Amino acid sequence: CSMLCNVMTTRILIVEDSTSFRKLLAETLRQQGYGVFEAWSLEAARKLLPSVKPGIMLLDLQLDDGYGGTLLQEGFVDDVFTIVISSLADEEDRVRCLEAGAEDYIVKPVDIPETLLRIKRLEKLVAPTNAQTLTD
Repeated sequence: CSMLCNVMTTRILIVEDSTSFRKLLAETLRQQGYGVFEAWSLEAARKLLPSVKPGIMLLDLQLDDGYGGTLLQEGFVDDVFTIVISSLADEEDRVRCLEAGAEDYIVKPVDIPETLLRIKRLEKLVAPTNAQTLTD
């Protein structure tokens, strides 16, 4: 067993209906050593959240089956640090999401290196209960 066995990894749930963007984010985060889970809809996110227990969620607002921001209001993500990533750029959407509990809001198109820095900043706040050893 290498030294990696003792490393803690943050679980990240990506809720994004654009397959190409979701796969790009997921692959980039996996290369950085994160445990990545993908949801393409509100329904898929609601099913994954209780079992995955992510430390961080990257949340799109415009999903095929509804408004992603509703996850912030449903109690599913009270203990999940959330970064909204959306093409909705107006102040009303940003303020509504931040008031509902999102920690950050990024307007598409996304700069991947900047997004990674924002995730690393949030990761410092993630409780140890949201991390797991790589051997789990």
